[in-house]
Amino acid sequence: MPNTLNITKASEEIREGRLSPVDLVQACLRRIDALEERVPAWVIVDREGAEAQARHLEEELAHGRCYGPLHGIPVGIKDSMYTKGLRTSVGSKFLADFVPDCDATVVARLRRAVAIILGKTVTTEFACFDSAETRNPWNLAHTPRGSSSGSAAAVASRMCPAAFGSQTGGSISRPAGLLRDHRDQAHARTCKRLRAIPRSIRPGATAVTLWWSFPSLNQTRVYQPPFN
Repeated sequence: MPNTLNITKASEEIREGRLSPVDLVQACLRRIDALEERVPAWVIVDREGAEAQARHLEEELAHGRCYGPLHGIPVGIKDSMYTKGLRTSVGSKFLADFVPDCDATVVARLRRAVAIILGKTVTTEFACFDSAETRNPWNLAHTPRGSSSGSAAAVASRMCPAAFGSQTGGSISRPAGLLRDHRDQAHARTCKRLRAIPRSIRPGATAVTLWWSFPSLNQTRVYQPPFN
């Protein structure tokens, strides 16, 4: 199943023409449909947007255009990070209808690298309070803990190859540790740290690209990507 591939293998399969971005996105969506009611890891899944972007990127590949290791890779975004045109509630009913008109830097750079934004993952209210409604996929009686629980649970349950979270204290390290995921880390200039949570990662092009994509991050800074 394509959704069981780690980000390095999925990237390789896409570049070599053995895996379609459309097939990968659809496999992730089927996995979400199967498990979301029990886990739940997502606030919103942008099904139409993800499938449309996957079809576009598949056409680009058919014309010999590959834009790098993140080309066609579906990722989840913590619901505290701005996503232009996609609701960002920060886990709060007070922002339930808030739709940003710009992207957070990390999201803009992911779009520039033509990763596919699959949707927004569950966070605690204002990314501050424990615990989120998300369940630990290895033991549904337990919580992953931490405000990045949705991102960690989505990756651990094979809903997407990677997702993005943030932490000031243990919002990523706790759920990633409890769910036994490997992490790649980048530090912001502020006290808030943004991290990718891949299922697994090895030294090489994918790790370098993930690191390069967000060398200095600020969740509110706008960076205009060349692709929508």
